[in-house]
Amino acid sequence: MKAMTIWRYVLIIGCVSMGMVMASCGVNDSGKSDVKGTDAATGNIDADYSNNPSIASGAPDGAADSKQGDRQQEFKFPKSVKLQFQRVELIELSKEQAGGTWEHTQTISFGEIDGEPVLLEVYKTHDQKALCGLSYERVVLIEYKKEKYRYQDCFSASLEDENPEQHAALFLLGYKHEESRDSTLIVHGAAELSANGPGRMAYFYFDVAQGRWYGFEDWGLPRVVDLDGDGIAELVNQFQGLHMQWPDITVYRWTNRILEKSPSLKSLIGLPNESYSAAILDDQARINVTAVMNVENEHKVTASYKYTNGEIYVE
Repeated sequence: MKAMTIWRYVLIIGCVSMGMVMASCGVNDSGKSDVKGTDAATGNIDADYSNNPSIASGAPDGAADSKQGDRQQEFKFPKSVKLQFQRVELIELSKEQAGGTWEHTQTISFGEIDGEPVLLEVYKTHDQKALCGLSYERVVLIEYKKEKYRYQDCFSASLEDENPEQHAALFLLGYKHEESRDSTLIVHGAAELSANGPGRMAYFYFDVAQGRWYGFEDWGLPRVVDLDGDGIAELVNQFQGLHMQWPDITVYRWTNRILEKSPSLKSLIGLPNESYSAAILDDQARINVTAVMNVENEHKVTASYKYTNGEIYVE
């Protein structure tokens, strides 16, 4: 009996020792590891490394990123894109006289219409609580045929510079739709509005038949140019880039006495990393597009487009 008890004790000690050895080898009750690894039956790798592309591809660190970059580089510029124009919403300018707290600071010659001069009268208001009362803001009245009209927003003090045209604060455009002299529509020009960066513009639009002034605004530098050489000019707005947004283009055109505007060309082309990509109009009326494929290493691809009849196409 005593011998039997000793034997049982030896067996218990042996089992405990064996269990400790198996545990140290990573074997659990089910006979498998908690971490997916080599399959005991087949020897195949069964690991889930989907969150680590370097391991999943079997590539060294960084190689998977390179492969992903290669995939991004497969972006193909569309051969052509039809621009989806929409009507520009115009705001009628109200007649207004200078306020009692306004100080007249500048008179700017702003071209003429039918032989009548157009002027911009610039004012600084000394009422800091009033609209446009900040030190860098100005009130502007456009004067035509002895009547003054106001676009209800604040303009940039840069209009008071000696040559505001040279500083891209003032543009005389004369972009017309002209069926007859009495029915002419004109995007007469643009002046810089107050903003937290350059390029926010108020456009002055005149309806000759109605004798009324209208306005609208956009970000960028305007330019009248015949994009496709058909003898009919377009109005191109070149956004020059600001903060985290890189250059872009929108196009204006006349359609049956209606002024229309295209969406952003970068968005229409469908560029990757759109904010960091760019569209720029050159002096040969080419639209040069840069697609930034990888923001970190600044890898990019380029293409040039030409405009014709409401569509852009790769040269």
